[in-house]
Amino acid sequence: MAGYLAEIALGLNWLNPDSSSLINSGANFAPTTIGRGEYWRLLVSIFLHAGIFHLALNLYALIGFGPMAESALGRWRFVFIFILSGVVGGLCSMLANPITTSIGCSGANLGIIGALMLSSWLKRAELSARLSRPQLLLLAIFLLYSLLLGLSSTYIDNGAHLGGFITGMFASLLLTKPANRKVYFFNSAPAKALALTAIVPVLIAIDQKRIDNNSDVKCCIEHMDAIALLKEKKYFHGIEKLDAAHAFKPSDTSVLADRARALVEIGRFDKALADIDKVIEQHPKDRLALMNKASIYHKMSEDHLAIAEMDKAIALEAKPTGLIGIFSSFQNIFSTTGKQEESTFYNNRAWFKLASGDIDSALEDCNQAIKINHSSSTAYDTRSLAYYLQGKYQLADQDLVSAIRCNNKDGAFYYHRTLTLMALGKAADAKAALARYRKLDYKPEAWEPKVPADINLRRNIMQLLKDKILKEGKYLGKGILKVDSFMNHQIDPALMNEVGKEFARRFKDLKATRILTAETSGIAPALACAMILELPLVFARKHKPVTMAANPFTERAESHTKGSVVDLIVSPEYLKAEDRVIILDDFLASARTIKALVAIVASSGAELVGIGAVIEKSFEGGRDALKYLNIPVESLAAIKSFDNDQINF
Repeated sequence: MAGYLAEIALGLNWLNPDSSSLINSGANFAPTTIGRGEYWRLLVSIFLHAGIFHLALNLYALIGFGPMAESALGRWRFVFIFILSGVVGGLCSMLANPITTSIGCSGANLGIIGALMLSSWLKRAELSARLSRPQLLLLAIFLLYSLLLGLSSTYIDNGAHLGGFITGMFASLLLTKPANRKVYFFNSAPAKALALTAIVPVLIAIDQKRIDNNSDVKCCIEHMDAIALLKEKKYFHGIEKLDAAHAFKPSDTSVLADRARALVEIGRFDKALADIDKVIEQHPKDRLALMNKASIYHKMSEDHLAIAEMDKAIALEAKPTGLIGIFSSFQNIFSTTGKQEESTFYNNRAWFKLASGDIDSALEDCNQAIKINHSSSTAYDTRSLAYYLQGKYQLADQDLVSAIRCNNKDGAFYYHRTLTLMALGKAADAKAALARYRKLDYKPEAWEPKVPADINLRRNIMQLLKDKILKEGKYLGKGILKVDSFMNHQIDPALMNEVGKEFARRFKDLKATRILTAETSGIAPALACAMILELPLVFARKHKPVTMAANPFTERAESHTKGSVVDLIVSPEYLKAEDRVIILDDFLASARTIKALVAIVASSGAELVGIGAVIEKSFEGGRDALKYLNIPVESLAAIKSFDNDQINF
């Protein structure tokens, strides 16, 4: 029990720990126990267990037979036989299968049962401590059935069970006293015990011979060395070890999968795909392999292929079948491991969708990931980035707080929170998050929004604009804000220059070829941005001049400030089907003007890649009206309300 509690303290899954975690905790494993001379594992592994159910089963057997066996054998013989049977059982387990992880006291328990059965059969124990002949027969039948069952199951370690059982019987034969006899085999109990322990070095020598020329064991040793190197980010040396492991056992898919991940780290995506395809060829329903393949495609910027692989993986969601399947489902009710894995599939697909620009669908996957596992920090982080790209900065920050509460050692969370806090104008908090992100050394992907080199400059721009609105803006009622003194009638060139820089920073990765705005108020900020990005600026005219080409693109939009409907007209000379267009205007309120510009872009056959507005009236629903476009919508100052005739950000 103490050994199991120590496992929990070390962070192992309390229901179903994986093999690598068990080996790190002290499980018996030939490549380490024999190959590396870590013989202490033979003793330690007896007291470790692979989950609460494994522990419960062995405790049930020990409690059922232990008291009677202790009474029949005596306390010290009982302890000696228990430990010796466990050690010999571990050695026999490695002899039977050198690459199986051996753990638990079942070999030791079988040794105690074997000792009790022999002492009962030979009547060497007190009558009250003996098993009756019918009990012995039933127990023998049960043990034979377990042996036969173990031949067809990977979950029963026949090597350990047989080794422990035979050791217990032989120890009982030597250490217990025959009825009505004063002399038996040896006169000294310590001498007999010492003779029994001689089997341990003999079996170690046999095991050593067994693994010396065993390609499976050599593959395991090279593989373990490779994993240690990969953890130290020594990828080239790790790949050399994985190559050696693959040479020893070409069919080992775990080696291929790890080599694929290492090859990705050094940019050899073609070879990584070849390795992971071999894994999938052998195991077509391996969901983790499909997810790894998707990750490789994502690294190659082939996100449509990555999403297709994730679709396959999610479609293969494990369904419980048979007793093992039902048991696994029962485990997942209490264990977070299964939930974490399932949540990861949806979260990864969401990330790939974000990279491809499909924000709404990515949000659906994020919500599903969080529904499956409420403590998935990465899912909260991914959803926060989706909210950020939609301009929902407050929701993004709430998710990042949740992510950091679950895990405060992931640099991605702090990087994304830096972006969000900057968008919210919280410069001091943003600087703290930035410092934390740099300390954790997160490397954002190429498609992610970028933190500006000078965070203080960004704060000054955002704050300058808000200060300008509060100082010179006038609320005229009916949702109308007058900013004539610096943008709509008189222009503040310095302010517009900084506004242009900020929009240019946000839109620089969109590969735009043209900026579109509406006359006249949108021209100043749009021109400032166009100059920095070195792009042509087109502004929609409200009246068609005689010089304009025939058949211009024309849309109608209701003007809230003018109280009338105006035409927006663009010549086909300046908006081509091959263009990638950013729409940039002074206000985003109900989005009527911007939607008219969107329609003009659609009529031209061009691709709309981004929308920007200097000031957003978030309470009028314009952003939601543009949500269907699935493109970045940016604003520099968002007004929440005009409550009490005040401007409230």
